[in-house]
Amino acid sequence: MLTVADYLFALIGFGLGWYSARHIGEMMQSLLGGLFGALVGTLVGLITAGVVGATFPTHWVESETVPLASLRSTDGLSGSFVLGSGIIGTTSYYFYYEKTPDGGYQPGKVEATNRVTIYEQAGRNVGELKVFKLAFVHPSVKWFGIVPNEYSYQFFIPEGSLQKKYIVQ
Repeated sequence: MLTVADYLFALIGFGLGWYSARHIGEMMQSLLGGLFGALVGTLVGLITAGVVGATFPTHWVESETVPLASLRSTDGLSGSFVLGSGIIGTTSYYFYYEKTPDGGYQPGKVEATNRVTIYEQAGRNVGELKVFKLAFVHPSVKWFGIVPNEYSYQFFIPEGSLQKKYIVQ
């Protein structure tokens, strides 16, 4: 995502490049000078946005709440399975089904990292996934800085649905 700083530096770079090349005399050189100036300006803008993003404080902001579906157990009558885990290749994931607005179910997965927390809660009948996105503490900084595109996840599942069985092969 480009920021205001990127556009500002690109515009200044284009203007400076155009102006300096214009005195040389040829239209093509003026245009190439402007484009080169815009490229340099964009690069300076991206560097500035990266420095701003690394300097200003960030925090986690809840961006989405996803209701999780309970699937039927092996008896076919009751549903208590909310969250599963597995490995694809060498990466571990948590797998779940979310309820869609039209009444269907859609599969989803979240990579198992230190940004995933699972909470078992007594009295809860259905699962829920809360998604958090990294954002600047001061919202106006987003116009001049790039914040990393990172997410944090919290699963809230019914108590007793977390199975702690390990099989070593």
